Amino acid sequence: MNFSGWIQPHRAARQPTSDMVILLPWSYRGLTVLLPSSYRANPFLFLAHALKRYPWNAPGKATTDEKEILHRANVKEGKIGHTTPVNAYLRGVSPHGVLDMAGNIWEWQANYKNMEKGLLGLRGASWLNNGGGARVSIRYVSLLPNSRGDLIGFRVVALPGGRT
Repeated sequence: MNFSGWIQPHRAARQPTSDMVILLPWSYRGLTVLLPSSYRANPFLFLAHALKRYPWNAPGKATTDEKEILHRANVKEGKIGHTTPVNAYLRGVSPHGVLDMAGNIWEWQANYKNMEKGLLGLRGASWLNNGGGARVSIRYVSLLPNSRGDLIGFRVVALPGGRT
């Protein structure tokens, strides 16, 4: 499915509901598909040692070498200047086997930063941000859910049996 224009007015019925549960064609197979919360994206985020960690680091470890970061994430210092395919940084795989969780694009999170204004939080940094911004503890100033551009995107979490 192509979601490159999913916010356009004529696609209003396909926009996420207020609780951010998205029902996609494969939902009939018993899956609930939704945006991840900060905790689902990185369950180690809330531990004190996580402040300097990157998604590829094991708990208790933190990458400090800038050259190593450039081998693992599409960030500003790499001077690529645009998004890259998800599999372009295989060394950046998380301990859970997930690719591209740092750099490349900011990713929408299901948890709101400002409920009154309906703003969503973003995580992960983009190709236009420095490597330090790609740490798991970094969040971006929230944007409205209809914001779009080549710096933001989303990944989804698929949960079995209608769990949320």
